[in-house]
Amino acid sequence: MGICCSRATTTRTIDIETARKTLKITAQTFVKESTQQLLEVYKIGNIIGTGTYGEVRLVTHKETNHQRAMKVFRKNIPKIQQEKIRNEISILKNLDHPNIIRMFEYFEDSNKIYLIMEKCEGGELYEYILKQNSFSEFEAANIIKQLLSALAYLHENTIAHRDIKPENILFEEAPLSPSIKLIDFGIATKFIPGSYLKEAAGTVYYISPEVINEKYTEKCDMWSCGVLTYMILCGEPPFDGDSDVDIVKSIQTQSIIFNQTIWLQNSMESRDFILKLLCPESFRMTAAQALKHPWIANIEIPSPCKEAYTSTLTALKAFNNNNKLKEAVRTFIVTQCTTLAETKELKEIFRAIDKNSDGKISKDELSLYYCRFFGNEKSEEEVTGIMTKLDRRNTGFINYTEFLKACVSDSIISTKGNLKAAFNKFDMERSGKISAKEIKAILQDEEIYEESVWNEIMKECDRNGDGVVDFEEFCDLFFRENRS
Repeated sequence: MGICCSRATTTRTIDIETARKTLKITAQTFVKESTQQLLEVYKIGNIIGTGTYGEVRLVTHKETNHQRAMKVFRKNIPKIQQEKIRNEISILKNLDHPNIIRMFEYFEDSNKIYLIMEKCEGGELYEYILKQNSFSEFEAANIIKQLLSALAYLHENTIAHRDIKPENILFEEAPLSPSIKLIDFGIATKFIPGSYLKEAAGTVYYISPEVINEKYTEKCDMWSCGVLTYMILCGEPPFDGDSDVDIVKSIQTQSIIFNQTIWLQNSMESRDFILKLLCPESFRMTAAQALKHPWIANIEIPSPCKEAYTSTLTALKAFNNNNKLKEAVRTFIVTQCTTLAETKELKEIFRAIDKNSDGKISKDELSLYYCRFFGNEKSEEEVTGIMTKLDRRNTGFINYTEFLKACVSDSIISTKGNLKAAFNKFDMERSGKISAKEIKAILQDEEIYEESVWNEIMKECDRNGDGVVDFEEFCDLFFRENRS
């Protein structure tokens, strides 16, 4: 199958020296429609979920043997539903947060669209609400804090989820494991700050009064978060009824009542938190404000040991991204090939350093931990150097993938299986060699680069000068540093 490069949208032509600084290699670089056939890449397993317009299947990546979830959508559906599927792809491919489900790639044929997603082992939050009726305040606050972090990230990026509910929150591994993932962006939408959304959307138990009135903002997600918090803590919805009409009437007319016996055991802070979400929109907390509420801010999350922090901060300092192909390979492997076990501790460290829980690390947040473990001497200079190296998008922050790219160990990156998977991603023509044209097809962003840029990137790895990169040269990107 041939290579198709996207059409650039600007007229400025960038040379190699500028490209070394400006070429953006992110998790999104690799989240594209696959050039291969679905069955070439995945073994198809059992159905693990169904919906109105498709199903979810378990699939296994043939090369890495990793299990993933595949959302399958039929194309013989109303046009408006097809547009929603395209919208979900557009939103998911640009998200990069530890508590938001990751999409790896997608496929399309004449009949169906296939989205390849992370598989979470722990099941839905909804299942555990039904099983155990209520959670401890620590369990509840830990879940809600992660959800708020995801929502703060989404809202800052002008995305409203619009369907926050326990069915759309998965535990990453074992039931009630510390880490959750927010899923299902089927009715998520971009919004314009200061403008209203007007399409009725959501699930009736969790929709806010202003959604019912079809004039609302991203704060609809915060109302849903309040309903969810109430349910986690007492096992019942705050607004109920025998029909959707009754539930809507309850949402519009009833006040929150904490009359179940269990509320005598729960703190005043938990009730105050809920009341500041289940209130008129103008008084409702934003996600960023909710993260500062005492009920959330005061929970103590178990933290990795000192050695884990020092090792991670040392890796951040030592990271070198001068070789663009090597940087791209690391990015691909940490986002598409690593296992939960390989990144679990790093995720905990990222979450700890991200003190305000907005899903990214600021210079001040990094400085706080750097000084704590290495002292004040040279910390300002070294943290500035780390930010310059990792923040290639010039946002002033280190995002989750940028953090992992620097901190996942070379021993994990350079396993033969991971390097082979990365090599095959670039070897689009399946020739056993990587050309400058293939590098361009993968790494090209919205800018226009001189053709010499791709040739120079390729030459940095082309040790024998034959104009292509074979697998041995590709692996040598990592092994020659270890030998020197």
